[in-house]
Amino acid sequence: MRSAEVAAVTGRMQRIQKVSGDHAAATAFRPLPSAARPMRIGLRPDDLTACRAAAEGCRLEPRPRLYGIGMGKTGTNVLASLFTGVPAAHEPETGDVITALLDYEAGRRGWRALREFVVERDRRLGLSVDVSNLNIFLVDLLVDLAPDAKFVLTIRDPWSWLDAIVNQYVRRPPTAEWRAFAEFRFGAEGVAHPAEERILATLGLHPLAGYLAYWREHMQKALAAVPADRLYVVPVGRIAAEAGRIAAFAGLPADSVDPSRVREYRNPAKRPIVQRIPRDHLEAEVHRHCGPMLERFFPGIRTPEDAGLVLDAGSGADRNTRLRTDLLTSPPAFHFWDGAPQIGGFDAPALEFIERALDDADVWQGVAYETGAGLSSVWLLSLGLHEVHSFCNRAEVRDRIVEYLRPYPEERGRWHCHVGPSELTLPPVAIAAATEPADFCLIDGGHGLDTVFNDFIYLNYLLKPGGLLAIDDLQLGSCRLLYELLLTPKQGYALVGRRGKLAVLRKQTNRRLLGDFGRYRPLLDRLSGWLGDPPQP
Repeated sequence: MRSAEVAAVTGRMQRIQKVSGDHAAATAFRPLPSAARPMRIGLRPDDLTACRAAAEGCRLEPRPRLYGIGMGKTGTNVLASLFTGVPAAHEPETGDVITALLDYEAGRRGWRALREFVVERDRRLGLSVDVSNLNIFLVDLLVDLAPDAKFVLTIRDPWSWLDAIVNQYVRRPPTAEWRAFAEFRFGAEGVAHPAEERILATLGLHPLAGYLAYWREHMQKALAAVPADRLYVVPVGRIAAEAGRIAAFAGLPADSVDPSRVREYRNPAKRPIVQRIPRDHLEAEVHRHCGPMLERFFPGIRTPEDAGLVLDAGSGADRNTRLRTDLLTSPPAFHFWDGAPQIGGFDAPALEFIERALDDADVWQGVAYETGAGLSSVWLLSLGLHEVHSFCNRAEVRDRIVEYLRPYPEERGRWHCHVGPSELTLPPVAIAAATEPADFCLIDGGHGLDTVFNDFIYLNYLLKPGGLLAIDDLQLGSCRLLYELLLTPKQGYALVGRRGKLAVLRKQTNRRLLGDFGRYRPLLDRLSGWLGDPPQP
């Protein structure tokens, strides 16, 4: 789908970051209106009436069929992976389905064309089991086109579902198509982030009202559209255990399912995002939007803790106070220079300066990359960053830090040290981690001109829009040169603050690669003036 089409289909994308990247749009706050969020899942009422009147003579080929219609993060992957003895797929051809649905929403495709799309796709794929969170938007057609088909609604409580869905969008930024569809599902004109949801706005996520209203409406649509004798409702934790019953319900052979081959996706890098929303506000929103459904299907889950969420995880209250205090009052000597142990270049005010910058930007709970290692590495861990990657030239420095962290196994588990010159160790890591952008980067490794700029090239590649870049040792020419470059116009960075030889900047662009000569003309002109005319041969 072309970007222009995405924008045309979703006029509601002004509130959230545009696909091209606009961090400022994600940090504006407006009062949340009291009006209910308008949302429709499935065909328009008039189209549904017309479609049903014309249903005779338009049916899919009779055969046992099972459609998974649960929302994402409710075990749809588990459900699809159960079926090994019949043609089964998890979210097949999502790009085409999203295009068809958004075309219908925009009026570029009528209900007849949408029905033809469903019929042609079914005949071409020939699936017995089709599991996709998008099927709920086609459920009106599927119920009528396949009168013998059965449907499985996988369900999950709104607390843990919310935690999973926002982490999915943060961990893997969506494509243009999925971002447009997310805006259709979770966004609404006039609904914006209240102050309590600052963390969601900062991360470019939708307000709670959008997610929770969708959770409710997805459930309501499934229950209303599918006849009770054709619908099987199963909680996410019971899918594998009920595999045989599900197969029998769908009329599929008992040997078509194999629970031992279940593929369950778990996000390996979950962040405490929902947990940072004030409890009173979070509970009020969940019960306002999901109350009746929550009571009906999850009567024993009334609080976040009932669902396994511990609120305030990752906030200042749970930082490792003892580790933090030790670093400020008795900093360890991780380095050995000039024949003696050395603490390094970060004093207590510098560490606290970094802490304030991370707090103000609401990015401290994320992922950090730094060239060099020492006090800064342990300090970032003490602040609760989810992952800290350090690129360190000296194995002995790594070993001293590991030994220092021995009493802190949780922090040690979040630290990843890559030993060797950053010119060699950073590039492959940056390229491999490109789908998981960094929230904070620190340049404090080697200080040669080539090293500093090499570090910046790959850290900039990793750093997300709105993320923070810290540059230490501005008294050195190479670091000062990079700092001066980033402060020239059109470089995509803005100064957050400076303390002595340490500066913190915010990335304001989605560019991952550096531009051509024109972007650097102001600095290059200054360099030419410093160097003077080239020597004559």
